Amino acid sequence: MFTLLNPHSNVPILLLCEHAENKVPEEFGDLGLAAPSILNGHWAYDPPMKKVTMLLAEKIGATTVLGNYSRLVIDLNRQENDPDLMTPHYFGHDIPANMNLSEEARAQRIGTYYNPYHDQVSFQIERLRKNGHLPFILSLHSFTESPGIGLPDRPWDVGLLYNKYDQAARHFDDYLTRHHPELKIGHNEPYDLRVMRTSSAIMHGENKDLPYLLLELKNENFDRGDQTHEQWADILADVLQAMELDLEFHHAVVS
Repeated sequence: MFTLLNPHSNVPILLLCEHAENKVPEEFGDLGLAAPSILNGHWAYDPPMKKVTMLLAEKIGATTVLGNYSRLVIDLNRQENDPDLMTPHYFGHDIPANMNLSEEARAQRIGTYYNPYHDQVSFQIERLRKNGHLPFILSLHSFTESPGIGLPDRPWDVGLLYNKYDQAARHFDDYLTRHHPELKIGHNEPYDLRVMRTSSAIMHGENKDLPYLLLELKNENFDRGDQTHEQWADILADVLQAMELDLEFHHAVVS
């Protein structure tokens, strides 16, 4: 239900990638989608982020948890009571396998495909805490430049998302502005966690008094070759290394 990397690491960073895969468990077929090709695109997962996350995990040696199934099966980046957890409609597409679910079917899917991921994240947080580390939670995602359905284009290259705790976002913004001034940075773009307040970053970061950040990278920059997975893994490793040198960051908590 998840992929775990560096499970015994004591690096005080926990990397999460909820939308790493577009796979669907055999029991759900193609989810009844009118156009199964939808599973090959961003509606089903965040195409560049599995590779970016795994490369970053290799570079910094941090414990990493990646989701193994499409968000259309169950969205690991939503809280359990969120109506979009198993959404029956997604950006104009019907998802028949998610329609009219009984309470039993919903509970079974949560128990099989949702809880194991979040239980593992919680376990790793507690393991790091018992070893004397206050882990920084970094949840990695991607977004589309042109969302369609009448919404405006998104000019940013990277989005830094947070609710009450903004210290990590300020670290990232400062580093990226100084070292990569060509990047367009958006705070709480293309989504605003201060409004949504539902994500793994909120669940495992803010709600557990841990420093956190939800990071969004633009898909099209990878598609066009403007940026590569290796480049972003290097950039993120450099940002995190710079943060690690800041002792105040290690003792940051949500206020």
